[in-house]
Amino acid sequence: MIKDEGRESSLVPFHRTLIFFDTVIPRSSYVRHCSARITHLIPLHHSHDAWSLIVGRVWLCIALLSTLQLVDDAQAQDVFGSLDDPSEQTRSARWDAFTEFTGATGFSLIGPQWRGVGRFDVTSRGSHHAFRMESSFRSGVYGTYDPESDEWRDVLRTLDHLRYQPLGKGRYVRLGTLNRTRFGSGHLVNFFSTEASWDDRSVGAEVRLHGQHQTLEAFTSDITRRATTGARLALSPFYHGRPGITSLQVAAAVIQDERARTDTGNPFKAFEGEVRMTAYRNGSFDFVPFASVAWLPDYGQGLLVGANLENANFIDLARLHLSLALHYNSSDFRPALFGAFYEVSGPGRGIAADGKEGRQTCP
Repeated sequence: MIKDEGRESSLVPFHRTLIFFDTVIPRSSYVRHCSARITHLIPLHHSHDAWSLIVGRVWLCIALLSTLQLVDDAQAQDVFGSLDDPSEQTRSARWDAFTEFTGATGFSLIGPQWRGVGRFDVTSRGSHHAFRMESSFRSGVYGTYDPESDEWRDVLRTLDHLRYQPLGKGRYVRLGTLNRTRFGSGHLVNFFSTEASWDDRSVGAEVRLHGQHQTLEAFTSDITRRATTGARLALSPFYHGRPGITSLQVAAAVIQDERARTDTGNPFKAFEGEVRMTAYRNGSFDFVPFASVAWLPDYGQGLLVGANLENANFIDLARLHLSLALHYNSSDFRPALFGAFYEVSGPGRGIAADGKEGRQTCP
């Protein structure tokens, strides 16, 4: 349990080192993405879970899309979600665009049962878009494989990604499962994913609008119902592309799980403020100190201070990102709460000790 009503919240310092290594993104190649990540599995209490209308999600997407023309035509520099995923990149030239269809059939063994399986994969890449849809269907003498066809959302789950990203425009919109969503230093949202429970994965959305002095990032874990939603606005008032005080960036973020409530009945929200700047540059290496303050109402607050060593194109092969940070947290605060396993370990969710999915047995 996160909240202990009989104990006062106290600051507990501890060190944390986060190192992750990503491949660089050549726009016309198929370099396989690899990464090593440190995440947190935070079990939480059962809380409120409810549905929302699809119309609300569609309206949010329309509102965000309607602001695309207001964004400055600056090239995005920072990493957000699947923005830089090598397997999803648009093509830099129109003659490099393609669309392909792949089909396969065979046999599948799941548990004690053999079934026949059919699979298809449709992939399309253009100068402004990237699209992939893939799915499998299994059937045999014992019937179909239920997790693939037991609800209407299984049709949506055939969508791996659909993204719009015109080159050099600072605009990025993506629909599909989320697996890399991160806000800033990752103090609250750190490689958030909706793929942890594959048969129950959801189709979410990521939006990034980047200008010379402002960057808006937003995500939702599910466009069809109440979900985990977050937004982050970063301002760079003095930005001129050089290290020093002119590279100062100030950002604020808010995240809400619309399915959950705190122990006191309030909406499950989190807030974060962050400041960072490029203090020193040597060749292609940047030294970037940062500080972040986060607050979970009813569960305390945390302070994160550290620095990154970044190289966007290390030896023309990879992106190098080393981070060393120090946490000071109140006893009930959990850093990187919205991480890779949040959708299966968050409030009211999780895999219980008795092996029954979707049921919370913690006291």
